[in-house]
Amino acid sequence: MTESRGSSEEKKIEGFEMKDVLDRSFYKPLSIAVALMFFHTFSGMSSVLSYTVDIFQKAGSSVQPNVASIIIATVQLIGTLASSTLMDRTGRRRLYLVSGVFATLSLVSVGAYSLVVSRNPSIDIKLYGWIPLLCLVIFIFSIALGLGPVAFVMTPEISPLKFRSVIMAVSTLAMSLFGFLIIKMYDSMQGVLGLYGLYWFYGGVSFLSIIFGVFVMPETKGMSLQDIQDAMAG
Repeated sequence: MTESRGSSEEKKIEGFEMKDVLDRSFYKPLSIAVALMFFHTFSGMSSVLSYTVDIFQKAGSSVQPNVASIIIATVQLIGTLASSTLMDRTGRRRLYLVSGVFATLSLVSVGAYSLVVSRNPSIDIKLYGWIPLLCLVIFIFSIALGLGPVAFVMTPEISPLKFRSVIMAVSTLAMSLFGFLIIKMYDSMQGVLGLYGLYWFYGGVSFLSIIFGVFVMPETKGMSLQDIQDAMAG
């Protein structure tokens, strides 16, 4: 009898029907989760990590591209470790907003540098070649600090137990699709927009993440699972 009741409760938790798509407690957290994955991916993190050497060669940086790759990978690790320490202290939303602000500023700055260098080939890049490295270090640290980890922490937090597996699966699939698209479109977007335009596109997405964080994203710090689920259903 006990086993039958346990099995029934398990099915209730794990079961998902098409009518659940219209359930606010399903589509609201799903929408937030997919948006978090979109901003994380389309802010350009995947492209920068995949094309670091190419980016520094085309940016005319005085720093050796291979050295820059090592520096950026190290900074990403430091940012991730810092995030794990700060997230519960500052709150997910605040960390996300700070991350978005610095990511936007760094991308706009490196885009401006790329534009100036491309329009003024006589500039001695040995004097200013450190700028793209500094900007991208700030960018990578910012994403690793907030836009990246917050997306992965908040998705299960805001997902009701009944729908959690579905929301996690859909958001993970969306992230994989976004990652594929942003890397696949890198060359074509650079050809159309130029390197500076590509940075500004990523910067625009990062700016939109700030707006999303201010007006849409909930704060889950200190909230119980029931409180979060009530907020998602409301």
